[in-house]
Amino acid sequence: MIRRAGHVCSLNASVRDSLPSPSRRIPKSRRCVEVRRQLVKSLWSSIQGDPASMQRVNGWLTIFWIAMIPISIATGWINSVAYVASLSIWALVSDHWSAWQAARVEVAQRKEEERRAAEDMAGEIVERVVEETDVERHR
Repeated sequence: MIRRAGHVCSLNASVRDSLPSPSRRIPKSRRCVEVRRQLVKSLWSSIQGDPASMQRVNGWLTIFWIAMIPISIATGWINSVAYVASLSIWALVSDHWSAWQAARVEVAQRKEEERRAAEDMAGEIVERVVEETDVERHR
């Protein structure tokens, strides 16, 4: 539970234990910021390992940015140099991150192909059949 007005921040024990102790006299609002940061980090790390979740997150982010186009025009943000610069930087970061993710998948696929190519599946099956049955190899 995270409430801003009452500064109530409640998370599981592992997140609480990783935060600075209250005995250090850190203001409650700063502790809540740390709790939120830890929460976002843990959520992000759990999402990154699951391709279906990543696909879902990226789909919603795409819809969000498409919805931001008319909002940016209506509010006049599109005329702000800082806004356009921020969007450009975000576009670069997301593009490179997407390319990195795609390259990771390709590397994993290539390793799997090499592993399968190194296996002699047909030969192993024949050897196992010969060992487990009374059939003798015909030469």
